[in-house]
Order: sequence, then C-alpha cells, then structure tokens
Amino acid sequence: MNGKEDFYRTWSDYKSGFGTVQTEYWLGNDNVHFISTNGDHDLSVYVEDFNGLHAYANYSHFSIGDESTKYLLDINGYFGDAGDGLSDGNAMKFSTKDSDNDISSSHCAVDRHAGWWFRNCDYANLNGKYNDTNSAGNYWYRWKQNTKPLKKSIMMIKRK
Repeated sequence: MNGKEDFYRTWSDYKSGFGTVQTEYWLGNDNVHFISTNGDHDLSVYVEDFNGLHAYANYSHFSIGDESTKYLLDINGYFGDAGDGLSDGNAMKFSTKDSDNDISSSHCAVDRHAGWWFRNCDYANLNGKYNDTNSAGNYWYRWKQNTKPLKKSIMMIKRK
C-alpha cells in the first residue's frame, strides 16, 4: 500500500502475522490456515499499478496447510482479468528468508526479498519490496507479463 511495512521477514513473523490492518499487514499463516480450513473458501486478489489500472484474480478454492506442512498452498479455479499468478505456487510450501522451501536452485525468498509460496521465484510476489523496479519488488507477472511494481495489492478470503 505504501511501503512502510517491511515484508522481508522471518518464518516466525509470517507464522503469527505483522503490521497493522489500517495500513499494511500479513494476517499470519496460522490465522489463514485456521480460516481457510474451516469450510470452503474463495480467494480474491486485487492488484493496482501506479497508473491507476487494476485487475482481479479470483480462485474458487483456497486453503493452506498448518505449520507441519509448512503452510502448503492448495488453490485452483482461477477466473479474472489479472492472469493466474498463483497456480505456479500451488502445492508449494511457504518460504521465508530463514526457511527455504521452494524447488529452485537459488533461495527465492532471499532473491525476491519476501515470504511467499515460491516454486521457481516467478509469477507473483505480492510481499516484495514496495516500488522496487527489479525482480525483488511486489509484482503479479501474469497481469502484464512483467515484474513492474504494484502500487497496491490485497488478498481477501471469503467463505462460501
């Protein structure tokens, strides 16, 4: 939203959550697990660029596992106009700077300066550096086929 919250955090930070609801925050993977596994849920992702253009990526199924699964992502049923930025992360474990769980030969969370469900470091990085113009920024590659930074991104879980 404005870059004041640093999303280059540890496993423990992403586990419990950080930031403030009024500005920028991560709800916490334990909380997202609890919510997403209590019934069927959709996920909507809103992205906006610095020119005021915006798009949506909606998923008809979303859940993440608990900490013992390293918050394994289970997502499908994409529809929207932003492109499917999360299917590459499907069935992936969450990675942070101190917990490398991607399949890349590099450490995606360190390379992309964020915690996320990385496979090979590409397609989405909503927790990257704000307004960073390289691949460590916050981007949704499938929207415009580039890693230009986003002005805003919001992930919203909705119970069916």
